[in-house]
Amino acid sequence: MNIPWDNWLPLFYFDAWEITVLSVVFLSFCIQVFYYFKPYKRLYAFSKYNCHEYSNENPPAASVIIYTDNDSGGLEISLKSLLMQDYPNFEIIIVCETYDENAHLLSQYKEKYPNVYCTYIPEDSKSLSRKKLALTVAIKASKNDILLFIEPGCKLTSKDWMRKMIRNYIPGIDIVLGYSRIAGKHYFLNHLMAYDNLFSAIQYLGKATSGEPFKGLGRNLSYRKQLFYSSKGFSKYLFLQYGDDDLFINQNATRNNTRVEISPDSIADYAMPPKDWEKSKMRYSLTSKYYSGKTRFFFEIETFSRYLFYICALGILALSFFDFFKWTLAASTGLLFFIRFGIQCFVINKTASVLKERKYRFSLIWFDIVLPFVNMYYAVYRKFGGKKDFTYNFNTKS
Repeated sequence: MNIPWDNWLPLFYFDAWEITVLSVVFLSFCIQVFYYFKPYKRLYAFSKYNCHEYSNENPPAASVIIYTDNDSGGLEISLKSLLMQDYPNFEIIIVCETYDENAHLLSQYKEKYPNVYCTYIPEDSKSLSRKKLALTVAIKASKNDILLFIEPGCKLTSKDWMRKMIRNYIPGIDIVLGYSRIAGKHYFLNHLMAYDNLFSAIQYLGKATSGEPFKGLGRNLSYRKQLFYSSKGFSKYLFLQYGDDDLFINQNATRNNTRVEISPDSIADYAMPPKDWEKSKMRYSLTSKYYSGKTRFFFEIETFSRYLFYICALGILALSFFDFFKWTLAASTGLLFFIRFGIQCFVINKTASVLKERKYRFSLIWFDIVLPFVNMYYAVYRKFGGKKDFTYNFNTKS
């Protein structure tokens, strides 16, 4: 039995509104494909086609700095992995909020290891960012030009972490950006934190590999002491409580003086408590406003196109549900959705494999939708409770 073509023609008739929505879906799809095939794929491509030359000289002496806000448990985890490093000459400098909280632990390590030093911040230093003050004290006290930074709770996954980070210091290199994974139990919030961390690395480490560094994290970071002095340390943003890592890198990193190190031996595991993740989200919502350049706007375009794609796609699906003759619209949109999902899975999971992260499948869709809302929530939350974002000196002037 032959069905007249006239019965099928209405399936391919679209009014102006439907053509507009479908065009928006296609445009946002193209923007998404561009981001995943260009900036978001760079970190994976870097791991495959890295042509960097590394230093073959004798390993230079280095100083590892840890600031701890009375986290003795996390501090011990970091110290144990640091003291297992296969590196000939390094010191560990620990700066504590209050010495009493860590006195027993530190006295044990100082007696056993002569390269472990510690100090603390005076209680009356309330008018400055305590972390910036602590890092400044430690940097001035350090004996070596090459500085490495981790945070309490960071466990180095290899005894060659220092070698891998420091091998990048050829003449002209002042900054080395490393990667730290979010370790922990496999529950929903931990999965979300791990994906957020991975996606953030795809953005900022990927940009750095293409010569546009704009951010670094103090959980796995290195720079020269001379760079700290020549840039006047944290003086540019003393009015902020935060920004000791990302804003400092944003201010000083360039195409020629920065490298990325993501070899398996250079990765650190960080058992981040959910409350610390929440704090980091609120801090980033503040410090990112002070980033120089157009990087923040560049990634906001991707987020906007992502939501535009999802909203218009859902609108078309709803329309086709109520009108059978619109199913061709739904089929076209569904095809674009699955093509985008396939590209996204490929890029995210290939990069996750390089960074020794877990793989993502259908949970990727959920995190892809939820994460921008999470970022927005913490940005709003900080905006209405951000008095502690600024130092005392700044507040008294305003």
